[in-house]
Amino acid sequence: MKGIKRILFIILIIFFALSVAACTDNSGNNNNGGGGNTTNTGNDLKPSDIKQLADLTNYGSKQASYEKTPVAFDANAKTYAGSSCAEQIEKLSTRINEKKEDVTNGDSTSSFVKIFAMSTAEGLLERMAKAALSFDEMNRVVEYLYGSEENPDLNKYLEETDNGWAGIFSDGTSKWLDQKNADNTAAFNAGWSFFDDWEMYDRLEKYTEDASEGAAKDLAGDNAAWHYRSILGKVYTEVKLDGDAAARTATYMLDYAIDIVESKSGGSVTDAIITSGGNTTFGNFATYCKSAPNSTDPFSGLEDYETLSYLLGFNQYYTGTDGLKNCVTLYGYYYDYNKTYYNESLADETTYAKQLKYEKQNTFTDTEWLDYVAIQRNNYVKAYRYSENCYSSFYQDHFEFQGVVEDYDSKVYEIDKVTRSIGSTMPKTTYTLEMKSAIAKTGSIDGLAGQLALSDWMWCYSGSEDNMKKYNAANTKYENGKEGSIEAEYEGKFDFEMQQLYVIQYLLANMTESELASALYYNVYAYSASMVNNMTGDIKDIVYIIDGVEEGSHYTTISTEVAAGGENLYAREKIKVIYDQTYESWKSAGVSTLATNASSQNWSKMKTEIDTAIGYDYMNMPIKSKNTQWKERTERLEDLVIARVWSCCGQRVSEADNTTCEHVSNDDGSVATKEYATDHTISQFASKYEPVLMHIGGQAELSFRVATKGYRTQEGTAITDKKEWKAGYNGTIASLRANTSETTQLMDWSEKRAISVSAGDSLFNQLDDLDSEDSDWWNTNKTNSIDAEFKEKYDNNKGGVDEIYNGANVTFTYSYVFKGWYLDKDCKYEYNENDDVNVNLIVYAGYDVTKTRK
Repeated sequence: MKGIKRILFIILIIFFALSVAACTDNSGNNNNGGGGNTTNTGNDLKPSDIKQLADLTNYGSKQASYEKTPVAFDANAKTYAGSSCAEQIEKLSTRINEKKEDVTNGDSTSSFVKIFAMSTAEGLLERMAKAALSFDEMNRVVEYLYGSEENPDLNKYLEETDNGWAGIFSDGTSKWLDQKNADNTAAFNAGWSFFDDWEMYDRLEKYTEDASEGAAKDLAGDNAAWHYRSILGKVYTEVKLDGDAAARTATYMLDYAIDIVESKSGGSVTDAIITSGGNTTFGNFATYCKSAPNSTDPFSGLEDYETLSYLLGFNQYYTGTDGLKNCVTLYGYYYDYNKTYYNESLADETTYAKQLKYEKQNTFTDTEWLDYVAIQRNNYVKAYRYSENCYSSFYQDHFEFQGVVEDYDSKVYEIDKVTRSIGSTMPKTTYTLEMKSAIAKTGSIDGLAGQLALSDWMWCYSGSEDNMKKYNAANTKYENGKEGSIEAEYEGKFDFEMQQLYVIQYLLANMTESELASALYYNVYAYSASMVNNMTGDIKDIVYIIDGVEEGSHYTTISTEVAAGGENLYAREKIKVIYDQTYESWKSAGVSTLATNASSQNWSKMKTEIDTAIGYDYMNMPIKSKNTQWKERTERLEDLVIARVWSCCGQRVSEADNTTCEHVSNDDGSVATKEYATDHTISQFASKYEPVLMHIGGQAELSFRVATKGYRTQEGTAITDKKEWKAGYNGTIASLRANTSETTQLMDWSEKRAISVSAGDSLFNQLDDLDSEDSDWWNTNKTNSIDAEFKEKYDNNKGGVDEIYNGANVTFTYSYVFKGWYLDKDCKYEYNENDDVNVNLIVYAGYDVTKTRK
């Protein structure tokens, strides 16, 4: 049984993470035993009790907000709005020159900083004047662009090693918060320029990405989060522009950035990319952004594909019909949304520190857990819960712009061309198109409204202190049980899964069928959007490797067998394998069909099945052994929630009763498997929507497959006494055979284990959080995995195999030695437990195969 988590489609919520392994103190004991005695009833809260935030202001709805009369600026007289701006010009010039020096010395490689370093003080002030900033507003912007007179040496704040940042600041402390300025009264970056702040944040983000799993990565992530918070704090409490002023400034500054790149590159943005007959030609503007700076002039190129796509997308959006109006609308939304988020979720340092701490805890006291829930519920209603109409307007503008940028991504990265060159297929859709479908209204379906309703009802459920304490107690028991006996773990798992069922029961009882169908519809397309985004990211990574922008080792774990100089090719091919698996998984999901069928699900029957699972008398069920009583109860619970049958005969599978099939294989000779029962509503729902449900739960599955059929060959060449056959499928084996024109019987695999991990994380980093059976299986099989039945059937203890050579039968024996785990059937590209897992992956056992003549 792969676990009840497969049906928990309700765990995708933006404020209350059920996937957090949360618990209370060890005194909690919540063995309810079933029988329907302790159903969580929630409380009297309703979505109508949520006071929705006032809609974000659409600054494009009033001409006075987006098309204001520019402020007078005279560069020669050094006046702005009738007052002297000589001091501001001097400050900006000083900072520009310092940043130019940083770039020249190699202390900064950010394209963002390079463009600023190529600007002029007068050019910046001219754009602020066009944005109609008052003198005081202009001065506040300049003050942050300038910062203190000191140009901080970022290296002195970070202790570098050969492997990057070690997670320790240069004074020996490890936390961003421990750093103080000279007189110990404020954060060390209190007087920094915006560009110094951004450079520091960029480094911390990279350190987070490169840090080893575990504590070092958590620490680097926290430091990056604190630094980003400090940037927002300066923007909203020191610069503190109104939303329309900030939006106009962003618009005119981006337009200025385009002017700067045009001047430096000698090319027009409108001629940056030309496509004809499927071929792409890059003009001077695009070439400048894509090319790497030479050693003598670091300003000779940006080597920044992402910035190129964004500038091209912005230019099209800005120069189109109602461009200024649309840009001010969009950037106004962004600015005000993040302002509310900062004020409500980040501004209070104590609360934010607790939030970062709680996010990484596995166990909680009741006080901590209730505090964490309260923080998330407060964030939801005070920072996120705008009306559906507000989100609809916001998303309409956001995805319109995002779609333009994605169109340029396709050209900048030559995605179609690269996909064809690696022999793969690119979906005929984009992330933006899928998300537009997710929020669409289609008949009774309203994806956005359904997702908001789901979040609202979870806010209501989590408002019950009793519910939260029970959930916390169950999680504590489960987490602590993993450190004890198998039975202790199962006892905790039983309680944990029962608490999850209560959540589902509550939602099925309170949400309308239209809301449930709409939420499902939304998440089908959100799943599709995520998969398309992953595939696009894979192709971009391949492009970076092909173009020499990044080394392959940055993206993948490199095998020790890769020849020197072959790392990039290996990495590129490994990424391709992951891409192909993602594509096949996405394609086989049948997104369009899943979305169409969202409105025809039998929700009431599912609730009845959940009620049955909750109400079963587990404490008085037949038990085969006291030593396995909680394992049996857990398996019975899971049998009742998701029913399965044997593929060969339709006989119902019961894990709790340990039933076995009377047959060993299907009619076609393949191994009999456990399939979802067709007479059980939740089983069919889980079967059809399985990839979507896993995505909603933030899970990715590793399906480990071992050999169930070995190699056989027919050879037409001279017989040799012994031949070594390396691990592989058709391609690898055939390439080592003396006569590749003969037939090879291919190896066959079946699933031995399926392990779910948090998407975006590695198996290694998740081992402590997995069920003991999963972690124990991996630790045993990661270096030695040959199925006993397979060895019995195919290894040389069976006396050999007759094969035909020039019309004569000759007996050979085959021996198999486990070599490792691979992402492809050719067994060329290794899976490593430290690889991040973003999508469901199939992992194959690879073998060294020795063929010997008897």
